[in-house]
Formats: sequence, C-alpha cells, structure tokens
Amino acid sequence: MKKKIRILILLLAASLVFAGCGGEFNMELSTGALVSSLESGKTSSFKMAVQIHSMDETYAYDFIREKVPSFSNPRYVGEEGSKCLEFDVLVPVVSEKKHKVDAGDGNLLYIIASDKGSEYGFSLQYNKSLIDALNAIADEQYSFTANLDDFAILIAVTNNRKSECRVKGFSCYIEGADPSPFESEEVPLAPGEKLVIKMSEVFCGAMANGSAYKAFSIAK
Repeated sequence: MKKKIRILILLLAASLVFAGCGGEFNMELSTGALVSSLESGKTSSFKMAVQIHSMDETYAYDFIREKVPSFSNPRYVGEEGSKCLEFDVLVPVVSEKKHKVDAGDGNLLYIIASDKGSEYGFSLQYNKSLIDALNAIADEQYSFTANLDDFAILIAVTNNRKSECRVKGFSCYIEGADPSPFESEEVPLAPGEKLVIKMSEVFCGAMANGSAYKAFSIAK
C-alpha cells in the first residue's frame, strides 16, 4: 500500500513538472509614445516585467539572458517559500507594414501598430520561435517549460498627451468599461490618467500558437 502511495505521489509530481508553468507579462505603455512611434514609422520600445511562477532561486537564468539581450534587473518576488523569478525586458512597437517575427532578434513579444480609419490599433504577438528555443533549453536542463496558455497579460496605459484620448479594448477586461468578450466601449482617458487592460484567458490561449491578436485601440 505504501509503495502504491509513493508511486502515486511521484506520478503527481511528474505531472506538475511536465504540465508547464505559468506567469505574467506586465507592460507599462504611454499613449504619446505609442502614437508617435506609429506616425513617425520608427520603432520604439517599452519596459515589460516578466514573471515565471515556477522558477525560484534553485534555477539559473543565464540561458534567458543569452537569448534575450534586453534581459535586466532579475529579482525574486512572492512570499518566502513560494518566490518566483521576475525580470525586465524591452518590447518593441513596430509598424504593421514592417513587422516580422525573428527568433534571433531577442524579443519575447511584439506590439504591432496599425493606422486604420478613425483609430490607431495595437496587436500583440509572441515570438514563438524564440520562446520555443528557451523552452527546449529549460526542458533539457530543468525538466520544465513555460506554458503560454497559463500566462496572464496586463497592460497599463497612461495618457501622457495634453488632451483626452479614448481607449477601446478587445477580448479583454478594461478598467472603466463593462466586461465584453469581443469589444469594449471606448473609455475616456484624461491627461495623466492610467487604466489597466487584462487580456482574457481565451485571448492569451489563442496567442500561444504565435498568432497576432488585436488588444486595444486609441481613437484619433
């Protein structure tokens, strides 16, 4: 009986390891820089904090630093006994016309900007080739992988322009608007105000295959 219990515990532990770990992507964006980047056609970058829930002090993170040049400020967050790795990277804002996914560019995520009709649109896309390469190393060295389906995406948008702007979210939960599975109402954002957009689980899961999905827009 004891032997069966030990086997069951080992199987359960193995299933937790190989199921993959989750985490969070937390971005800090500003309306002025987003619009300016799109209108000028120049690529700009924003800081994003990445948190990997199952990666504690027992794991080395050099393999991430080697593949992601903007990797910086590694630290451990959480309560004692349940801490996890968090670090900062840069996320580029690129024009829809110039965008391409390149595993060698070191970007974990892209913000793809478009100028269509009465709004500026912003989509998100994982660099799946790069993340797959990182997962292969993590699997070989530590027998775990990061499961993108289980990562939350949070976007804080600050209006640093001199006039009010209006933000609309897609497949997300946005402060100041009723939850909607598809498209939210436009939310007014006064100069200096900030709102937080949390992408829906469905949206995050759909992004895991490498597809680009529209996250939010700013009215002209």
